[in-house]
Amino acid sequence: MHRTITPIAILALSAPIAAADLIAEDPAILAPFEFTEVSVEFMGSSAGYTGELNWIDPDLPNVSTTLFNNHQSIVGDSYTIPRLFTQGERVDFTYNIIAGADDRFSTSNPDDWNQFRIDDTDPTALIVAVEDLRPTATDADYNDVIFRVRFFQSVIPAPGALGFFAMTSIALVRRYRR
Repeated sequence: MHRTITPIAILALSAPIAAADLIAEDPAILAPFEFTEVSVEFMGSSAGYTGELNWIDPDLPNVSTTLFNNHQSIVGDSYTIPRLFTQGERVDFTYNIIAGADDRFSTSNPDDWNQFRIDDTDPTALIVAVEDLRPTATDADYNDVIFRVRFFQSVIPAPGALGFFAMTSIALVRRYRR
């Protein structure tokens, strides 16, 4: 289940929260459609540390694709993930701190779930806010990288439609050759 916060609350995420108040909850970024296309958009960062947001390919779990660097990316930069997801399939990310500290957080690791906050007001455009400090040392501002995950339903022709298209194409090619 997602923790719902409003877009205005994203600004309020900069207010410190006591580490004891944080309850680990699965960020559960799930594809809402069968044949879901996913696009990720960089929305900003106010972090002192430099970090990189990565997508974890479920077909190659030990391989991740770097999407954004929180100090080099420009607000509005986007990346379309090169695969389709099935309904309910997880879309997982890692956030790697590469300068100023050395740490890694993942939406797929229950020990890291406190590092992520989700605004699921629009279930087809989730806003994800990341905290780059562990709960024992956190400022709980959740502004270290903020990104939007957009879901689009891809139109996949039914197998019968593909067969009809192939047969029609063959017939037209044969007719054209005569």
